[in-house]
Amino acid sequence: MRIELDGMLLKDEFAGVEFSIFSLARALAAFGSEQYELVVPREFPASHPEAPNFETFRAAAPAKIKTIRILWEQMVFPIRIRKRRAALVHAPGYIAPLLADVPVVISVYDVIALKQPELCTVSNRLHYRVFMPLSVQKASGIIVPSEKTKQDLGELFPKVEGKTTVIPLGVATKYQVLERTDSFHKIRQKYALPQDFILFVGQREPKKNLQALIHAFEIMARDSSFNHGLVVAGKKGWGQSRVHRIVRDLGLSGRVTFADFVAPEDLPYLYNMADAFVFPSLYEGFGLPPLEAMACGIPVVCSNRGSLPEVVGDAALLADATDPSSIAASLHRAINEEKTRTDLIEKGKQRARQFTWRKTAELTEAFYREIMSRQG
Repeated sequence: MRIELDGMLLKDEFAGVEFSIFSLARALAAFGSEQYELVVPREFPASHPEAPNFETFRAAAPAKIKTIRILWEQMVFPIRIRKRRAALVHAPGYIAPLLADVPVVISVYDVIALKQPELCTVSNRLHYRVFMPLSVQKASGIIVPSEKTKQDLGELFPKVEGKTTVIPLGVATKYQVLERTDSFHKIRQKYALPQDFILFVGQREPKKNLQALIHAFEIMARDSSFNHGLVVAGKKGWGQSRVHRIVRDLGLSGRVTFADFVAPEDLPYLYNMADAFVFPSLYEGFGLPPLEAMACGIPVVCSNRGSLPEVVGDAALLADATDPSSIAASLHRAINEEKTRTDLIEKGKQRARQFTWRKTAELTEAFYREIMSRQG
């Protein structure tokens, strides 16, 4: 079976959905048994997956010019699908090629643009408001990463129940407990990391709830015996200029480090060096960073919103995302209560082992075959 994968969102530095798309593509190349072509934009930066069953096609359209990318996906991609005589197309970035004349599978990671549009950019709100209903209707099958996303999607589109399946994302094997080597010192210098710190990883945008995190950290910093810094690692998104102002106003400039984009090969070191990981997001359809932190052997504190309680199970401390004192109290326990800390680390490593990209790829291929069998 020849399958086309839409990778047109894969531009320069991967984060969030882009990382999930590329990780799935690599897993299908490594563990899949069908024939694949990954379609990527003109400026696709990464080394493409290499396998006998896997090809990569670089389209003429750029990913960074959103209007052109959308037009290419909707007008040119269907022609490519027909030319390749694909049996099925998978659009793992929410939106289906509506004119495709073969069965279409889409991946929907969350419905935040429709349920909480104030947490999204205006362009994303408009894009998904127009194309999501059409894509859901077009799709022969829909993949979601969590039961929470399945529930949210079903509330918006009741007719999707029979064609939606839950396939969790995976944790890359590079996330593990690392032996202490000279590399740790080099990474600490490269990102100007403090000796002891709490770590956040994620794109800096409103849904990540960084304002509440900064206020929680300020509560902890009132204790003169608390010497940790806070490291915020991740690309600057939209609407986050106020976060830097809050840091300055609270007198925390010397204790909060904004590491910006961290090279993928460096991220496991940051997790390993941190004393705790915090993820106070207001909404996540899945949430990989807490699992990555668990795999690296550090205790995790995350919010009780969205799919996060489902993803972390009993292997993390849950805090009220809207209450900085709740976040601070949970972080205090994760850092200072030895038994709590030990339990979280052990449970976290066990929890993270349940999520692999190989399993994701195998379940995804099984779903492709199910879709084709339904089509006769």
